[in-house]
Amino acid sequence: MNDKERQVLRFVEKCESEGFSPSVSEVCEHMGFSSKSTGFSYLNRLAEKGLLVRLGGKEKKFRTAGLLPSRLPLVSSFSHGIPDIDETTERIYYQADRKLSGREYAFAAPESIHNCGIIKGDITVIEPRDFASDGDTILIVKDDMVSLRRFTPEPTADAPRFAYPENSGIAIIGRVIGMIRYIR
Repeated sequence: MNDKERQVLRFVEKCESEGFSPSVSEVCEHMGFSSKSTGFSYLNRLAEKGLLVRLGGKEKKFRTAGLLPSRLPLVSSFSHGIPDIDETTERIYYQADRKLSGREYAFAAPESIHNCGIIKGDITVIEPRDFASDGDTILIVKDDMVSLRRFTPEPTADAPRFAYPENSGIAIIGRVIGMIRYIR
């Protein structure tokens, strides 16, 4: 998504927060486009990317498609189980199907996790939390080393029980709630 597309999308989101969907004319006026075809072109490109949905009617209005773009910090290091995030941390775009809390971050899988469907290099979206439910893919830390694993309440050959015993030094620091895979 380029900067102009991002600005158009933000304008549509702002209008929706005020209770209406903007027309092509309103988008053009806000963006300073002299041609309606330019505004319509930007709106159509966002619709093709799945970010907007065209509404019926003469006015050619658009609304967001329910996906919410977020900028997540791409975490590569941790200190005592806490992600190292500051103003220099690289940020990536992620389109969530729900509103995020703002505490989530992205983490590149350092290895393939076969029983989770994760391949080395996949970007996982992590929700910080210290507990897990059966079947969750979790981010754990032990001795400042982080790893992704599938949580099971009882140990199996493929999925040892990672939450316990508490004296094992293993701690759950997050749960995978999304993933980005780049096809190479």
